[in-house]
Amino acid sequence: DSQVECESWQEFHERLREHGNRFAHDYDYIYRGNERPEWRLSSTWERWLHGFVVDTGAQTVIDAVRIAPMQKYEREILTPFKSLVSEIPDRRAAQRTELEWLALARHHGLISPLLDWTRSPYIAAFFAFTERLHSDNPKLGRGHTGDLAFSDGPVVIWTLTSRPEPDKEHFSVLDAENTRYESGRMRAQRGLFSRLTHNVHTDLVSYLRETGQLERLIAFTIPATECLEALAQMRDMNITYATLFPDLDGAATESNWWLDMREQLTYL
Repeated sequence: DSQVECESWQEFHERLREHGNRFAHDYDYIYRGNERPEWRLSSTWERWLHGFVVDTGAQTVIDAVRIAPMQKYEREILTPFKSLVSEIPDRRAAQRTELEWLALARHHGLISPLLDWTRSPYIAAFFAFTERLHSDNPKLGRGHTGDLAFSDGPVVIWTLTSRPEPDKEHFSVLDAENTRYESGRMRAQRGLFSRLTHNVHTDLVSYLRETGQLERLIAFTIPATECLEALAQMRDMNITYATLFPDLDGAATESNWWLDMREQLTYL
């Protein structure tokens, strides 16, 4: 993957503009924020598979699970989930497509082959910075006192060209827009998913490298110490927990967060 090292939040703005102007007429871009660049671009299902391979000492995923990974997922995770959902009174009659089932399961915390992306680089940055801030300050939003801690190393905003699409047999970008699942959260977050279904690769970087498509992926890194300036500017853009999660949970999270962050952000 290509890496763009930004020394500041302002430089991220500038480099993103250069990046967008250069390719705007050729590709669509999607974005994902991670609190650390060394973290694998893997779904929760792929991370489970990777751990299973390591634990069993197998050479590949197919050696470890003996069947195609998605067959195992369908049989041992998604089908039992569907069965349990069918027993919930207000869910019984619902007919869903495969994508709607996967998105519903992902939304409610089931291990999933879907990886979350957004069409907005700033929403991706919000998740990267807030996740890092919570990791470095576990009591944030629950009565944090004193100065904020910032560990070494940057956050990363992954940028993927969603067109031209690779072989859909193994990797695809899935948009829940215009499906019955499209939730308020997904609309607010401009969300969509990617899905990798490969018998060997359990992360997107290794798959794109092996198939000669790594140039489609760019990593923008930003120092974690730029967090407060970034979050203050994103608040001015109306990117907050309350707007990204337009429900009661989002309102509660935003209220708890703002209680601890008010003094940190209002002086900037």
